[in-house]
Amino acid sequence: MKKLIVNADDYGYTPGVVDGILKAHHEGVVTSTTILINSPHLEAALAKLKSAPKLDLGLHLNITWGKPVSSPDKVRSLIGENGNFIRRTQFEDVDLDEVGLEWRAQVAKARGQNIKLTHLDTHHHTHRHPALLDIIAEIAGEEKLAVRSQEPWIRDYLRANHIPTPDYFIEDFYGEGKTTLTHLEDLLRFIPDGFTEVCCHPAIVDEELRKTSSYNNPRNEELAVLTSPELKSWLAEDKITPGVFPELPTPTGAPDKSCELKPEV
Repeated sequence: MKKLIVNADDYGYTPGVVDGILKAHHEGVVTSTTILINSPHLEAALAKLKSAPKLDLGLHLNITWGKPVSSPDKVRSLIGENGNFIRRTQFEDVDLDEVGLEWRAQVAKARGQNIKLTHLDTHHHTHRHPALLDIIAEIAGEEKLAVRSQEPWIRDYLRANHIPTPDYFIEDFYGEGKTTLTHLEDLLRFIPDGFTEVCCHPAIVDEELRKTSSYNNPRNEELAVLTSPELKSWLAEDKITPGVFPELPTPTGAPDKSCELKPEV
């Protein structure tokens, strides 16, 4: 059976992102979202979740946008002079203990808001870094949560550590020229049996999004595709059914407590 998890990242980023994700769930194929728990719009964003009791909820663990949940003096290697996280792609100069502390603080804040978390992923896919993958896997094990795997080597590592994760991942429904119905159908046309996660970023583009993110107008295009009746019909015809993270089986592989796996070159 082909099961499709459609996860909308960045819940809480701006009010328009929140409204777009909820619209994509109510009227479209989005089954899941991951929350930016350090969002300044968090209170309003969580209140709106009451309208979507079937939306699967995860946490978009974050060390690249906004302010930390932890006290700034505890995460000095992660923030700049303005107190915000530093947007970065390399993590050799960060204190990994501070990453773990901040991510655990974000989980604790979500638990304190009574959010029923089922899974974790990371803003800007930072757990592609092996050291950060170690950290997210440790937290997921402690919290009994699933984790996104963007690559086969990440999937295999997570499963070796008994962390539920989808079989396949699609992130190419993103960027100029790629947010079309035809492109998404092409990406899904030959998915095998099992669980496939599609990462998406629908939004009703607002002024704050235009000012703070270079990826803005395509989010409107994503929303139009994800709510199109044609997509729903196409998925039904191809016998691709909606899925959510709690449906993933728990792996039973031998534990591997240090991430020595590397992406294939």
